[in-house]
Amino acid sequence: MFKRILIPLDGSEVAVTALPFGEQLGRRLGSELMLFHVCGQEHQAHKHMHQMYLDSLAETVQRNLNRGRPRGTEVKVTTRIEAGESDENICSLVERNEVDLIVMTSVGASGFKHAMLGSVADRVCRTVPIPVMLIRPQAVQQTEGEKRLIQRILL
Repeated sequence: MFKRILIPLDGSEVAVTALPFGEQLGRRLGSELMLFHVCGQEHQAHKHMHQMYLDSLAETVQRNLNRGRPRGTEVKVTTRIEAGESDENICSLVERNEVDLIVMTSVGASGFKHAMLGSVADRVCRTVPIPVMLIRPQAVQQTEGEKRLIQRILL
């Protein structure tokens, strides 16, 4: 059903709160997780630091996903970095890489404290032809353990 799940990360603590949800879906469905980061043109000189950030997260996610799984059934975690505008690159990546689902927070680094939907999340939801699971960052703080991560889904 969902062979490849994209998790866009902007470097903020808020965006990382989508990871446990992606992990849970990836583990249960055997889906590949793709961690994706877009850095602005002005940050291209530090691209290696962005890659280190993603690689570190991918290693942790890989460990979490495959804990207790039989050998040969491991879930794959990949990383990708591109330069440019976040929403445009996310939409383009979906088309080029057969992504089946996007899991992302409803707001990111811009820090809209009380906004229901950030501008990147809004543009992605309106543009991509696939499902987008939006995570409210404040809801993550209320979960107690993995069993309570996904309780209800509104379509």
